[in-house]
Amino acid sequence: MVRLAGADPVFVETKEENGWKLTAEEFENAMTPRTKMIIINSPNNPTGAVYTRHELEAIAAVAAEEEILILADEIYEKLVYEGAEHVSIASLGPEYYDLTITVNGFSKAYAMTGWRLGYLGAPEPIARAIDSIQSHVTSNPCSFAQKGALAALKGDQQTISDMREEFDLRRQYMADRLSKISNLSIVRSGWRVLRARQYRSAGPYLTNFADRLLSKAMSLSFPELLSAMIARFGSVMRPASISSIEAWTDLRISAGPFNSGLELHITANIKAGETSLRRPARGA
Repeated sequence: MVRLAGADPVFVETKEENGWKLTAEEFENAMTPRTKMIIINSPNNPTGAVYTRHELEAIAAVAAEEEILILADEIYEKLVYEGAEHVSIASLGPEYYDLTITVNGFSKAYAMTGWRLGYLGAPEPIARAIDSIQSHVTSNPCSFAQKGALAALKGDQQTISDMREEFDLRRQYMADRLSKISNLSIVRSGWRVLRARQYRSAGPYLTNFADRLLSKAMSLSFPELLSAMIARFGSVMRPASISSIEAWTDLRISAGPFNSGLELHITANIKAGETSLRRPARGA
């Protein structure tokens, strides 16, 4: 998307010791005289990092000094854990408010992924320019999607808390199971994604295992494969190679609801290249 707009993206590789978060110093070192915008995703996908108020203030101060726009993707704002607090960078002060484009939507907090409905808040000149382009690129939302979004915003917000609590139960359950697997270390984060990192020597085994699962189901479409795995195991695992984090360090794991009777989720044995995914005995 950045290149489509005629710009050149500059990627800054984040580090585990910083909680997979960009620091103000790294931002400043990566800047050039041609830098026009910084993109911040907090809570972050895929790392689960949630920037603190202090961290955002430091980044925003650098941006304000150079009059660099801030694109803040905050779509996971209501799904945070471990005592983390979501802070909207535009709320930190008028000098940042006027530089910030805040992007959000209904897909995550309201589980409306198929409705394809999002929104943004920006200074009026920027919002008008965005509207001029967007109105000629995509059609407007259909009427029922707009009414659904309105109902979501005006309705009982307790459903969000209930969903977050259910997600946290699954998250803690997987953390407990994964922490018992040798050669794996668990990195807890403030967002709903739980990071399970294996040591480099064990990494290829998990990646090869996920590849074997996919190779056995080449005749299935990807949605059919996911449905089959959830029906059989209650969970899904795949290499996270689409992210900027190396595939050897990460697998994505998604757990089904506990009340479906699928109590298990992941068991991986990393030994002599053997990795298995199975349903444990009830109560295990």
